[in-house]
This record gives sequence, structure tokens and C-alpha cells, in this order.
Amino acid sequence: MIRVLTFNKYYLPGFRAGGPIRTLANMADHLGREISFEIITTDRDVGDDASFAGVEVDTWNRCGLANVYYSSKDARTFTSLVRLVHSTPCDLIYLNSFLDPIFSFKILLARTLGLIPRLPVVLAPRGEFSPGAWALNRLKKVAYLKVCKSLGFYRGITWQASSDREEADILRIIPDAKVVIARDLSPIIIDDSCEISRVLRVSGGPVRICFLSRISPKKNLDYAIRVLSHVEYPVEFSIYGPVSDQDYWEKCQDLISSLPDNIRVTYQGSILPELVSSVLRQYDLFFLPTRGENYGHVIHEALSAGLPVLISDQTPWTGLEAQGVGWALPLQQKDAFIAVINEVSNWTEFQFEKAHVNAIKYASDNSTDDAILRANRDLFEVARLGKEVLIQ
Repeated sequence: MIRVLTFNKYYLPGFRAGGPIRTLANMADHLGREISFEIITTDRDVGDDASFAGVEVDTWNRCGLANVYYSSKDARTFTSLVRLVHSTPCDLIYLNSFLDPIFSFKILLARTLGLIPRLPVVLAPRGEFSPGAWALNRLKKVAYLKVCKSLGFYRGITWQASSDREEADILRIIPDAKVVIARDLSPIIIDDSCEISRVLRVSGGPVRICFLSRISPKKNLDYAIRVLSHVEYPVEFSIYGPVSDQDYWEKCQDLISSLPDNIRVTYQGSILPELVSSVLRQYDLFFLPTRGENYGHVIHEALSAGLPVLISDQTPWTGLEAQGVGWALPLQQKDAFIAVINEVSNWTEFQFEKAHVNAIKYASDNSTDDAILRANRDLFEVARLGKEVLIQ
């Protein structure tokens, strides 16, 4: 059994950090019986002041099919992490961010300095190289990249891309990168009950639209609000997700305050993962004009709940309109977003029901298949078996 020492800033039972948590959890659920995932993470969720209840801090816990080390602040110092890596037998190291200063930078620095074994490394940037994401604080990121390259961090590591698009994004930033494409895994269980429990729209009532994601510039909530400001029909817009950038949220609130009377907005805060499906069923349209996603688990969740989606074209979810399940539009075409919402506002119940059924089938058809499982398994085999080449 391959032993994969995995680093990610947040993990279960956390949920506010979004996709990367779900990606790792799905990977452990699917492959945990043949690959041993030893996950080192923080001891709390985004924004929490206290450790998770029910976990032992600074020691290993069993979480599903993975072993998880919930580290306190003292256990995340450079010296402590070096000791932890030395005390954890593993065949390779799996990093889940390019930018993380603790769980990526410190580990790569220790490896480069020879303070930890020079094991093969797989690095998944998780959408950080998408054009929209890279443009945010670009100068700082370029400077960070130059420092890391000058230290030789990226020599001989394997980069994981979750799509052809992300492979191109990685190669645009690091042209000589060795990239393996392994699409993100979907949850094992698809909830089929949503088809019979959809909350119907009141005839003639406002169209019910929801946004569910972290409130940060990358997720582009301000763009969604600007689009809604031009919609001519009544809309109830519900915002779900943790505020990860307070200044940005204040900017969004200013935009909300200037919306016309036909657009009613409510902020619902964070939502527990087990409630996501039931909450989504209360809406008519999912709206996420993101600047970039390497996968977009919440998009899959919306489709699984029978909700048509209106998203940007900066995700792997394409061809939605042809399948009758939504729209993936260029952010430069704001008028197209406006037109879609005006169109959906005039849908009949038959049109909503048709999109609902199509979305559930589409999500089910696009759930994990054997080829995706094999690609994820091969990702670690390629890195492990190429060890002698990788460390030259």
C-alpha cells in the first residue's frame, strides 16, 4: 500500500474552505483502502477560535478511511513540521496548494535543505493558476514564484491538474512543469431523493437564485450583484458562505444597498455540508460567476439537487446549455448573464421541472467513473515509480 503524506490547511469536519476539503475527502473515500492517506492539517475550521470538538490535537485521529493529524499553532512551526515528517513513514508527499506559506512553502523548503527525506512530491495548485485567480494580487504571486524557483523548490516534482484547462494554466506559469491530469473525484453517493422533494416556485413569484461559496474576490460575488442590478424581473437572491475577505464583503454590501427594489437580497451565512442539498432544492437557479475553479464541487452539488446553474466559463463544467442544465458564459459578456436571468424569470413550471430532471441526470452521468479513479490512482504511481528520475 502506498503511503501518501498529505498536507492541506483545512480538512473534515471543517467545511468553510470549500472545494479542497471535499476533493481530499472524496479521494480518501474512493482510494483509502488501497492508498494510505496521512493528512496533516489545522485543528479548526476557517474563522474558528477553538479546535474542533471531538478530535485529539497534535496526534493522529482516524477520519473515515484516512489518518488525520490536527495540528495546533505550536505544531506548525518549521521545526515541528520537520519532526512530524520524520516521524511519519511515507512514500511520497502530497501538497494541496501552491501558495500556502505553511503546508507547502515550509515543506518544500525543508525538502530542498535536506532536512526531510527527498521524497517524490505531488503538488495540486487547486485552481490557483487560473487566469482569474492569478490576476488577484498578481505582483505578490509573481514575486513568490521567483523566490520559490530560485530556491529550486519545483525541480523534479509532479504537478496535478484536474482538467486540460488547468494543465494549460500550470504550464503557462511554469513551462517546464511535469503535469499529470487527474480529475477531481465526486462523492460516492449521489442523493437521488431531491427529485421528489423540490420546493416549487410560487406561480408568478420572484425567481429564487442562490450563491453558495466563500465570499472572496475569486468567487466574484460583486459581479453577480452587478448583473442582478440590471435584471428587470423580481428576484430573491440568497447568499450562502463564509466571509473570507471582510473588505471585499463590505464592498459587496455597498453594491447590495444600491440595488433596485425588484431585487431582494439576504445573507444566510455558512451552511453545514449535510444541509446543502436540502437548501439548494429551495431555489430555481444557482449563480456562481467564479473567476476560476479547477473543479467546482458546489456546481456538482447544485446539479445533483436538480438546480440549473449559471456560471462563468472558467470551470471544467462546459456544454451545459446543450444538455439543458444551465449556462457557462464568458465574464466579458455581462449582458448574456442578465439575459439568462430575465429568461429564467419567465419560465413555466414545466420548464423548471425539465431543467430539474436534466440536472439530476447530468450530475449522475458525470459522477466518478473507472477512468477517473484510475487517473487518480496513477497520479501517485507515476510520482512514486519515477522517484529516481524526479530527485535528480
